[in-house]
Formats: sequence, structure tokens, C-alpha cells
Amino acid sequence: MAQNNKLNKFIDFLTNNAVGVLTTITNEQLEINSIDEIPFDFEIIQKDVDIPLVFLSVNYSGDQNFQLQFALPRKMVAMLSDFMMLGDGSAEYDPSEHNDAIKEMFNQILGSLTAELSGEGINITGDVSNVESTDLEIQKEFLADNIMIPFTIKIIGQELKMYLVLDQVAIDSIESLFPTIESNASNEPSMDELLGQLGGNESKNQSVPQPSEQRPVNVSRADFSEFD
Repeated sequence: MAQNNKLNKFIDFLTNNAVGVLTTITNEQLEINSIDEIPFDFEIIQKDVDIPLVFLSVNYSGDQNFQLQFALPRKMVAMLSDFMMLGDGSAEYDPSEHNDAIKEMFNQILGSLTAELSGEGINITGDVSNVESTDLEIQKEFLADNIMIPFTIKIIGQELKMYLVLDQVAIDSIESLFPTIESNASNEPSMDELLGQLGGNESKNQSVPQPSEQRPVNVSRADFSEFD
């Protein structure tokens, strides 16, 4: 579906910028991969992410206005925050310290993403509006009609999961951001069009009258053996 392709394009931008920023901040090699979107399912999140989890909200403004939510395991937040503060990644989750640290990291990711999208002619700015530790008991009722995209994060031999949650407004907004990129490719002439243009040029050249002695059948008559 075209909608999924455009959403995947946005996710690719987000993932690439997250890897670059987090690798720089933590000074650790990491890998982030996304999985296809699925309907919001609290039981899946509860199975993959220890409850309570860290719920991070992002507000986007500019060409489009929409909101994203991230469900993050506390272990991941503590590990990344500890690396950011020059630790070894083994710290226990402390909301008073680590929520601010993960907010700063995400704002740097969003800033990097904004710069890259701006180069593509897309002007949106994302900022973290809220970070909280929650069991999602209240939020899950409001998220029931949303979709979620699972991410796996591999770092220092461990694999953790987090979830991006989007509502239909966010999906439609993201979809509307990318026609500019796709239309650039559609404006390029296809191979058939190029061949047609070449054919048209050839026909124009062929329409010019040529003296009969210049016909191609007379060109290949040289007999090089006569030079002896």
C-alpha cells in the first residue's frame, strides 16, 4: 500500500538518525530494526516490555501537526542514560535522572531527523512533550484504535524491544509529507520516453534530403588490399 510505503520511509529516516545519534552519545555500537506495523495490543507490549514502562510523547509541528508515542523499557532507558553519563550501562532505572536523559537523547534524534527532512523539502519539527513511568492502564483505553510499530535494539550483546504508537491523524500526516519526494522521481523521464525522444530525433534527421551518393549502401566499398 502507498500509505505503508510512505510510513516506512519516515520510519527509515527516524531509525537511521536514531542509530547515528545514539552511537555518538553512548560511544557504543548499536543496531535498531523495525518490524511491520500491527494494531495496538497492550498484551503484546506487556509481554515484551516490563511494566511499568517509560512512555514518551513527541509533538510534531510545521507542515503537519501530529503526535507520536514511544513505549520504552526502563532497562533500555537506564542503560542508554548511564552510557550518556559515562557509565558502563549497568545503572538501575532512576526516573529522577534517567527520564531527563532520555528526553535529551530523543530531542537530539528529532533535531537530526528535522535537519535531514529539511534537506528533502519537508519542514517539520519534533519535540518531546512528556516522559513518564506508567503501567499504561489509563492510556491503553485511548490507544485502542491506534497502530504500533515494534523496534528491536541490539547493544552490548543485549536485545531489547520498544514500540512506536501512532493514531490515524499521525499516519495521514506522515503520508502527506512525502508526495514531494515521490513526485521528483515521477518527473524523471522513463526509459520508454527517452527512447521515444531519441526516435523522434532520428526521424527528424531522416527527414532531411540526402544526396544519393551518400546513401549507406555506398559507404563500405573500400578494398584495402589494393594499397599494395
